[in-house]
Amino acid sequence: MAKLTARVRAARKKPGGSNVGQYPNVKKSDFAGPAGGAPAGSFPINTRRRGVSALKEAHNAPNPAGIKKAVYKKYPSLSKQEETTQPKRATKMLKDNDKRYEKTVKKDDRLEEDKKRRELNKDRRDAKKDDRKEITLAEKDRKKDMRDVKRDDNLERLRKLREEKHSQTLEGIHHRHKKDKNKHHPFGHDLKKLVKKMPKAMRRG
Repeated sequence: MAKLTARVRAARKKPGGSNVGQYPNVKKSDFAGPAGGAPAGSFPINTRRRGVSALKEAHNAPNPAGIKKAVYKKYPSLSKQEETTQPKRATKMLKDNDKRYEKTVKKDDRLEEDKKRRELNKDRRDAKKDDRKEITLAEKDRKKDMRDVKRDDNLERLRKLREEKHSQTLEGIHHRHKKDKNKHHPFGHDLKKLVKKMPKAMRRG
């Protein structure tokens, strides 16, 4: 590969001049670069294939319209082909845009459906949670009522037991007191029987 000169290196740094010096066998009139504001020796169009390539790379030049004009001047058929290709390309771009739009709409619809589904599931979960809370509270109230009833029953039973025990204690005390009273009497509890057996004269006395 030949050593690049300072002029070529400087030209390559300019917009559209990246291929300067790569085509030493091409005539100066077969370069479209100067027509588009690019350095001399850029955008070769000595063949139809290179003309098509220059059209594709024209956007790298300061003036892409000048590059296209030079190419169409040398190859008029490319201009006609471009005229027929552009509507097709535009139609294809519109179709692609429509497809992308449809995909975007479908994606948005799916996202909206997923959002609604998540909200519905959340509402269902919240409803179930509230139902469980209500059931739990009702069960707690029922158990509390049962405990209160049992406590009242136990208190009533305890009260009755205490009353029975108290009455039994009172009866025992009365019986014991009566027994002690008869025990200290001179005749004891058989006093009436003894009186009946005594003579009438002694009874009067």
